[in-house]
Amino acid sequence: MFVQTGGESFQKREIKIAAGDGDLVQVISGLQEGERVVTKGAYQIKLASASGELPAHGHEH
Repeated sequence: MFVQTGGESFQKREIKIAAGDGDLVQVISGLQEGERVVTKGAYQIKLASASGELPAHGHEH
């Protein structure tokens, strides 16, 4: 998963989750309260991190 660390900065992080109900999941480890997890656009972040460049605006939050 990618966690937003500030502005347009992201960190790839392993997050362990428990069973969910289809909409919500319980996070067991790897995430602190208030941190934001990327749910859309992770592929673009992964590509940008591989190339060393940030994707152009037009991203989703």
